[in-house]
Amino acid sequence: MPWSVGIAVLTLGVVTTAFGFARLRTDEALGLTALVAGLLCVVGGMLTFVIAALRVLADDTCIGLRVDGVLYRRGGGVARLVAWEAVDAVRVDGEALIVEVEGGEAWRVVDAFADITAAELAERIRATRRRALMGLPLRPR
Repeated sequence: MPWSVGIAVLTLGVVTTAFGFARLRTDEALGLTALVAGLLCVVGGMLTFVIAALRVLADDTCIGLRVDGVLYRRGGGVARLVAWEAVDAVRVDGEALIVEVEGGEAWRVVDAFADITAAELAERIRATRRRALMGLPLRPR
């Protein structure tokens, strides 16, 4: 929705700015008013795009499977790496992925990931954990 609002405001701004330039020779007051209004709409449309893009990027959740452990970062927070030995269990609760960590802490991940369900992600984490704890390469050749 914000993308379409940004396109509409930006288009209105371009048309109004063009109208203002065309009117500058015949009616200077109307031309300047339209020019200023058009430029404000262009700036407003661009700000709408930037704010929408920041909103999309700010909700990023990352789960990284590494040789030394699982990496978890939510939003703009600091990434946290937990060694495979400290991961107690990985399970699915409905649409949520639950990663239980030593000490009773649990990560509840309810975000949608690209082309993978919570169950598939849980299985990949479990398989990677098994391989890492056995000293095997994480990706079979």
